[in-house]
Amino acid sequence: MITGEIRAKLIAKTENLLGMNIVDITQPRQGMGSAVLTVRDESGWEAVIKFGADVAGDMRVLKLIRENRVDIPIPTVLGSFVVEGKTAMVMEKVDLPLLEDIPDEEKCRYIGPMITELRKIHLIKSDIAEVLRAQDNTRSWKETLLFKYSGNHPWFDWQRAKAQEGVDGELVQKTIERVKIRIK
Repeated sequence: MITGEIRAKLIAKTENLLGMNIVDITQPRQGMGSAVLTVRDESGWEAVIKFGADVAGDMRVLKLIRENRVDIPIPTVLGSFVVEGKTAMVMEKVDLPLLEDIPDEEKCRYIGPMITELRKIHLIKSDIAEVLRAQDNTRSWKETLLFKYSGNHPWFDWQRAKAQEGVDGELVQKTIERVKIRIK
């Protein structure tokens, strides 16, 4: 839910970005880790503001889909800006129903097409590992995998794992070394 000062900043920056006067704001049912506002100008034209910590990654996904010419319906990104350390993306509004708004007895008609669209997205390949996580990431897959076993990765604390009660630390270390050899 977007409220108060952040909402006012999002609206002001969107008006400036698009050169429009927003006359109506609605907040549709919210998604996972981001918040969404639908805005409308005097002529009735609508746009969507998506705001949150993961929005920069969403922008990279849309860019990757567009660059790879994947034939699926995606909104056009009109611009973006940062408010209080989080990215806001302004997009054209696409008039498609939310899955949760479709009556249960009709949802089965959408499953096949959704799987087909996902398969198209999964055809996208990249030589750069984790291309959607970090905009400036240039590590190869090999470098990324080796980093996970280097002892420097923030999520894989192998020293702590080896020291846990009931864990054969020597076996874990030997396994890590074997994995690193296989990766190289």
